[in-house]
Amino acid sequence: MPAGSLNWLPVLPEMPPSPRAECLVVGYGLAGACLTEALLNEGWKVTVIDDNKAFSTRVAAGIVNPLVFRYLTMSWKAEELLPFARNYYQSLGEKLSVNLLHEALVLRVLAGNEAALWDEKRKLPQLSPWMDPADCPNGYLEGIDAPQGFAAVTNSFWVDTGLFLSSMYARHKPECNWLAGEFDAKNLKSESGKLVYQGIKSDRVIFCEGHRAVSNPYFSYVPFRPVKGELLTLHIPGLGEDFIYNKDVFILPIGNQLFKLGSTYVWDDLSPLPTEHARNQLLSKLEVFMKLPYKVVDHVTGVRPAIADRRPVLGLHPGDSRMAIFNGLGAKGVMLAPFFASQLATFLSGKGIISPEVDVVRFAKQSLTPQIS
Repeated sequence: MPAGSLNWLPVLPEMPPSPRAECLVVGYGLAGACLTEALLNEGWKVTVIDDNKAFSTRVAAGIVNPLVFRYLTMSWKAEELLPFARNYYQSLGEKLSVNLLHEALVLRVLAGNEAALWDEKRKLPQLSPWMDPADCPNGYLEGIDAPQGFAAVTNSFWVDTGLFLSSMYARHKPECNWLAGEFDAKNLKSESGKLVYQGIKSDRVIFCEGHRAVSNPYFSYVPFRPVKGELLTLHIPGLGEDFIYNKDVFILPIGNQLFKLGSTYVWDDLSPLPTEHARNQLLSKLEVFMKLPYKVVDHVTGVRPAIADRRPVLGLHPGDSRMAIFNGLGAKGVMLAPFFASQLATFLSGKGIISPEVDVVRFAKQSLTPQIS
């Protein structure tokens, strides 16, 4: 590739002849776990390095909702991604003998002129399958102040992300090599065409580091924009557990009269510490429409690995095809991860392509050669 070349795409690499090509996956949150599963299914030999700090995945609400409430439009590629994700978590739960996926109607508490807007949007062919009024309760619901009524989002669900991660770890631990600790780029070496880290040789190193990718020297050109979110767990006796309630915040039933309340979006404070400001913000929005007494029983934080253009990022490093990335899943990660993990694993196995709208090369404006000792 000529130095300074601006218009180019990476050549599909030739894989080693062994069906057990070796791969190092850096990071084991939602992205890393889904990618490890996909790589194993493609016959790769996988080593995982992780420091057991996938806080974002563990605390995430895991709601899969096809609509964007702010504009009342479809989420990007939801028609394709949501069914794929539903089948993925259902099938995986059956294999692992755990209940990962929970069907739940998202119930929008309407305000102002929202009812008229929902009636208008339901007439659109692309939206009508997701906005069936027959599924929406009429009238009073205990504890919910909704003078304008409700609207329902059908075909929505949520995934127990903490259970997902622990179950996947139990599944993958006997099949993979594991390195405990944080990845240190200074220890990545190049020997005889392979990348070597702590004595482990790999044909590929794939970075699935979540928000910590902002410090990755090999993909510093990617415009990561991580965003902190905070969640409360509430005990609310008397509130129905059949719906995910939504009005500026969401209330997600998790059983035994416990509910997750979220979430916040903060870009200038990525510390892991919960804040009183976020707690007060969430509770003040809750009290606009929820009139039952409650008790706060937990307060957690996570940092979403978002990208400036709000699309995932995956593919080969433009200057060294031995390195790849899978990141930028953001707030919609539970819906995005299964599909794009499969796409990346298929591509790395020489059997497919990466969608241009998510390919990491969209951010590479010049020839980039990473410095590896």
